[in-house]
Amino acid sequence: MKTFGIVSNSPDVLKQIQEVAASVFNPKTTIYKTYCYQDTREIPGIIQDGCAEIEGWIFSGETPYAHAKPYLPKNMPAVSCILNGLEIFRYLLQSLALSKMHVLRISIDLPKIASRDWVTAMQEASIPFDEVHIHYYDSMHIDQNIHTVVEFHHALWQAGKIERVLTSSTKVHQALERLHIPVIQMHGSTFTIRNALLKLKERRMHQHLIESEVALTRIETVNMEKLLLASSGPLQFQMQLLHLKEKILELCQNLHGSYLAEKDNGRFEIFASRGIIERNAGKIREAIEDIRLNLNIEVSAGIGFGYTAFDAQRNAWRALSYGRQQDPRQDVIAIDINGNIQENLGTEHPLTFTASLENPEILRRLESVGVGTRNYMRISAIAKKIGHGFTSSEIAQQMGVTDRNARRIIKNLLTAGLVICVGEESLSTRGRPTKKYRMNPEFQP
Repeated sequence: MKTFGIVSNSPDVLKQIQEVAASVFNPKTTIYKTYCYQDTREIPGIIQDGCAEIEGWIFSGETPYAHAKPYLPKNMPAVSCILNGLEIFRYLLQSLALSKMHVLRISIDLPKIASRDWVTAMQEASIPFDEVHIHYYDSMHIDQNIHTVVEFHHALWQAGKIERVLTSSTKVHQALERLHIPVIQMHGSTFTIRNALLKLKERRMHQHLIESEVALTRIETVNMEKLLLASSGPLQFQMQLLHLKEKILELCQNLHGSYLAEKDNGRFEIFASRGIIERNAGKIREAIEDIRLNLNIEVSAGIGFGYTAFDAQRNAWRALSYGRQQDPRQDVIAIDINGNIQENLGTEHPLTFTASLENPEILRRLESVGVGTRNYMRISAIAKKIGHGFTSSEIAQQMGVTDRNARRIIKNLLTAGLVICVGEESLSTRGRPTKKYRMNPEFQP
C-alpha cells in the first residue's frame, strides 16, 4: 500500500484533493493521510512526524509547500497545486460576471511565484491593468504579514477604487468577510489538482526506478597488517577477524538481509538495492566507525549504483579509489551510473557533485592555472550548498584539506576568473579579516 500525505489549511480543499486523487491512483492500493493546519508554523512538525510512513506529499498551494520544502527528505516526491495563469483567468471572468460591468475594478493578492503567470494571463487576454490592483507576498511570511495584505485591500475598498477582492489566503479571506468586503478565495481547480497528482505519480515511478537499481557496498580494511602485528599469535588474529566478520554480518542484518560476499581477509561486498542503501547509509557509517574503534584498524567503504551488478561493482571500485586519493579516512563515498559522486553519505549534509565537465572555456581556464576538474566541481558544489559567500576555511573543512591548500586553490581560481572576491568579514578585533568568495556566475559548470 502506498501512503500519501495531503496538507492544506482548508478541510474542503483536503476533501477535494482526495476525491480527485481517487481517479489518478488506485484506491485499493493507496492510503491518504490528511493534515489540516491553522498556522504555517505547524507545517515543519507535520512533515517531520509523517515522513516515516509517507511516500509522497501533496500541498494545496505554494504557501504550505514553501514552508515544508526545507524539511522534506532528499528525493521525497512532493507537488503543490499552484495557481497558474489559467486559474487566475477563471477567477477574473467570475469577478467580471458578478460585477456585471465591462471593466474589472478589483484588487488581488498572489504569491510572488505566481506573478509571471498573472502578467502573462492579463496580457494574453488583452485585459487593461488600470483598475486592477495587485499585491505580491512572500509565501514564507504570509502569516506574519496578514495585516499588511488586509490593509492593502481595505484601503482600496474605502477609497472606492475596487468592487471586489480576489485572495489566495484563507486568513485574508476571513478577515475581509468580517469587514463586509466582497471577496473570492482562489484555489486550484480539479484540473490543476489532477495535473499535480499526475506529476506526483510520475515522480514516484521515477523514484521507484532509481531505488530499484543495484547497489554494491565494498568494505576494505586499509592496514590489515597492523591487526596482525598487534596480535599475540595466530589464534588472537583469527579471533579479531571473526569480530570483523561479526560486525559486517550485523550490518547486513541492518540492511534487511542483503547478500554478502567475502572476497578475502578484510574485504567484503554487500549487494542490495539503491533504495535500501540510501535509506541506511547512516548504519554503514556507524558500522565503519565501530570497526575502527573496537579493532583499531582503518576501514573505508565505496558504494556503487548501477543498472547491473557489473556497473555497481565498477562504480564501487571507483568510489574506493576516489576516497583514497582525497582522504583515506573518508567514511562512505558513492558513485552512481551517471558518474555523480556523493561524499559524506549517511550524514545530515552529504555533498553531491559530478566529476565531469563539458564547458571548454572553463576547462581551458582550469588548465591554465593547474586546478583539476574534480576539485573545481567539489568547490562549486560546496559553494552551492553553503548558499552565500564562502571562505577558504569553509572550503578546507568541507574538502578535508589544510587551509593553506584551500587558499592556494582559491587563489588559482581567482586568477582564472572562475571565482570572485565579494568582500571581507572580521570576527575579531585582531588579525586580518577573512575574505569571502563566490563562484563567478558567468561560468556555470
